[in-house]
Amino acid sequence: MAAPASASAATWTTAAPPPELRSREDELQRLRRRMRQVAEFVHDDRHDLDTRQRLAEVLEIPAPISRQLSARVTEPAS
Repeated sequence: MAAPASASAATWTTAAPPPELRSREDELQRLRRRMRQVAEFVHDDRHDLDTRQRLAEVLEIPAPISRQLSARVTEPAS
């Protein structure tokens, strides 16, 4: 006789994930951390704007804008 569905679900949720899945989750976490660091660099005004814009273009992430341009964008129109 087959075990009830709830019993098999409980067994599955309490079991450790397969090692390959855990390895891939760890790698994904490292990649997310690295991408966050790169995004922080790209939007850090202490670094050269042209370099940051090119890096953002290559990585296909939103490009930074210069402080002068961002100030003009945020100022209310007269």
